[in-house]
Amino acid sequence: MSTHKFDGSTYKAGQKVQWDAIPEAWWKWWPEIERGAQVASNALADAIGAAPGQRILDASTGIGEPAVTLSKRVGATVAF
Repeated sequence: MSTHKFDGSTYKAGQKVQWDAIPEAWWKWWPEIERGAQVASNALADAIGAAPGQRILDASTGIGEPAVTLSKRVGATVAF
């Protein structure tokens, strides 16, 4: 068993450095990511039988792309 104590502040600072370095690469690769994600989002929408009028909850879908595809299939209405 480790005796190392987790330091949340150090962890958060490290995460910030990593995430701050991402935007340039993200925009460079976004079109490719989007093409791949669209295939997966369409398969998801087909698998659950997404149809007009349904209500779908987007929970933890990362960048949220599946929600965009699903909203186009069911009708874009946001409820909170």
